[in-house]
Amino acid sequence: MKILAKPAFANRHTDPGNANLYSELIKQGIEVQEWSMLRIILGSYDLVHIHWPDNILKTKFWWNALIKLSLLMMVLVWIRFFRRRSVIWTAHNIESHENWHPRTEKLFWDQLTKHIDGILVHEIGIGKRLHLLRPQLKLVRMKTIPLAHFRGHYPCDISRQEARERLGIKNDEFVYGFLGQLRPYKNVNSLIKAFLGLPEGNRLIIAGNPIDKAMQESLKKAAQGNKQIELHFEFVEDTDLQAFYKAFDLVVLPFSQITNSGSALLALSFGCPVLMADSPTLLNMQVEFGEEYVSFFKHTLDTATLTATANRVAVSKRNFLDLSQREITTVAQKTIQFYRDVLKAS
Repeated sequence: MKILAKPAFANRHTDPGNANLYSELIKQGIEVQEWSMLRIILGSYDLVHIHWPDNILKTKFWWNALIKLSLLMMVLVWIRFFRRRSVIWTAHNIESHENWHPRTEKLFWDQLTKHIDGILVHEIGIGKRLHLLRPQLKLVRMKTIPLAHFRGHYPCDISRQEARERLGIKNDEFVYGFLGQLRPYKNVNSLIKAFLGLPEGNRLIIAGNPIDKAMQESLKKAAQGNKQIELHFEFVEDTDLQAFYKAFDLVVLPFSQITNSGSALLALSFGCPVLMADSPTLLNMQVEFGEEYVSFFKHTLDTATLTATANRVAVSKRNFLDLSQREITTVAQKTIQFYRDVLKAS
């Protein structure tokens, strides 16, 4: 079986999930190649697997988004009607994060849903939400396959004590953390606002690249020079992730909009509990991992929620987190079977 993926390995440094999956697919006998126009037009392949097609909407110019949408639809028509190949979409997002161009976005989703033969979702709730938003997709074959964990992918060979020493954290401090690119929809300003109401003995560490200068200045202003808040405006290298996650007591993900959460699974892969927005697409994570590892907040994140979650985390006796259902070998096997099901039905 030959697969063209967009992306397959191109984004491995910013999001290793795809590269991990396709590397395992190759081990299991599947031929995987990166999407390119030459391969789409002339190459030999059985199906195309696309991720984040909504990235074409990440431009502040509506006409640019419209041009990209037109090109994408032409390519999908070519694949499905001229090459007679199947298209599978992994629904990482079911709405764009920024929604800069509502009309173009509506057109995008209307058109995309006409040109896919199979949908992969990582949580049961995502499929239910997707069908609610776009009932026409009930006619498209869908499969829930969990996102593979990241345990073993990154270095993890230092102790909590060593991690805290690296970051200059005292043993008796409770540390809230956020790692990842800093974008408006992630709502990190609300985390800072909630944290400002906490007493001494708590620390907040935020690390990641701001999407632009305005985002950086906004966070600086929100922190108000508070000495309990550390802002690391830089990309966190793979080798440094363990220092942060092992030093944190609680990862907080205050996203205003969330469908999947690779960020949550990354923290859990290091054994760090997470607090995130109450999303209908992610409620099953709490069932899977337990309340001692996954907590939710409703509506707006506030100081009381941070305090209550910290108190619960501090006294909970957490067992070693079982991630066996998310082993990459199992995820790959389920993905291959879904490929076969879609090809058989086409």
